[in-house]
Amino acid sequence: MRFAQLRQRVVLSMALCAAGTSIHAQQAANHPATTPQAAQPERFEVASVRLSPPEIDSAYVSIADSRLTVKNFTLKFISAIAYGISDTNVLNGPKWFDEQLYQIEAKAPDGPLLTGEQMRPMIQNLLIDRFHMQAHRETQMRSGYALIVAKNGSKLNVAKPIDPNDYKASIYKNRLLFSSSTMKTLAETLARVVGQPIADKTEIKGSYRIDFEFSSLDDTDSGLPSIFTALSEKLGLKLVPDKQVPVEVLIVDAIDRTPTEN
Repeated sequence: MRFAQLRQRVVLSMALCAAGTSIHAQQAANHPATTPQAAQPERFEVASVRLSPPEIDSAYVSIADSRLTVKNFTLKFISAIAYGISDTNVLNGPKWFDEQLYQIEAKAPDGPLLTGEQMRPMIQNLLIDRFHMQAHRETQMRSGYALIVAKNGSKLNVAKPIDPNDYKASIYKNRLLFSSSTMKTLAETLARVVGQPIADKTEIKGSYRIDFEFSSLDDTDSGLPSIFTALSEKLGLKLVPDKQVPVEVLIVDAIDRTPTEN
């Protein structure tokens, strides 16, 4: 079974995914009290990187206990995780960049547990060191949606303090679940669900528990409301068309297909 067939049932750690992926995160990126004050390591202590076998039966990305595990994902998708953007906004890579699958096992140096956010620079350096990746960021203006408060006001529930080991950020085919999410994170996640860029224009600060069900764009028989209706009914939020949504993209200037030896 190939990657395209597996993508609808992927388990991905962190609130970073493409449309149709499931996310199961075990550490929160937005809990300052859990963030160590010491300088963060720039590179993994050990890292094994290899090409996936021709036939695969599962695919997932996990970031937990200061470890990164990637099973059968493309470098385009891994780059999206490393730079905190949607893989649809990773541009200009060679054809194999979104076809060849990889497996990665990496461990951060011993010390305080790192969140997914803190490990992003380490994943970036892994791509640079092992694949000689060269890339730069740009901001493009695109048509999409603005996330705003619905007419009758928001129905958001403030998130409770959460142990980072109990944090959940999950995107299933018909459900969003976040133990704690800012509106910016929600907008970024919704963008991956609807396949269009979304700007947070709610002006709502703080973190909130998000949990609601909806029918996926390709499922008209679930009996669930659309993502647009569910947002209004469950959260008191609304998506409206917006022709000027700033989108951060990553332009890949160079990258090797075969990683350097472990």
